[in-house]
Amino acid sequence: MKRIVVLLLIIVAALAAYLLLWPVPVRPVAWQAPKAPGYTGPHTTNQRLAQLAHLPLAGDVGPEHVVVREESGQAWVWMAVATADHRSGRIVRMKPDGSAREVVVDTGGRPLGFDFDAEGALIVADPEAGDHGGLLRIVGRGAGARVEVLADSVDGDPIR
Repeated sequence: MKRIVVLLLIIVAALAAYLLLWPVPVRPVAWQAPKAPGYTGPHTTNQRLAQLAHLPLAGDVGPEHVVVREESGQAWVWMAVATADHRSGRIVRMKPDGSAREVVVDTGGRPLGFDFDAEGALIVADPEAGDHGGLLRIVGRGAGARVEVLADSVDGDPIR
């Protein structure tokens, strides 16, 4: 046992001597890093969004999707939101200053995205609407809105 330990120590010492004393072609050179240019070019300080104002959500939370759409020469901000307890999924619209807020439709789920078709109907992706989620087409506004399910599954797999 003693011979094995002595042999291992000799091997380790020989390896250390080889690594420490063998000449290598690399010579270290001191390098001074250039002074950092600061935030310039695409990284320059940007204040373009500093003047934005928060729109009131009137108890709703988490605008999931926002669209600014012109209607009759007036810009309107459309948002897919949920109630704080997540029991209702609304799409609301308001003027850019937050006034004239109205609930366009309440899907009863959680609208994740929407767009408008060629006829102006709202197409909504909502995985939790009603008994099943899916892709919905909403015609009209408010309590009189008609919700049509365009698709609730793909190849037999429900849209979630």
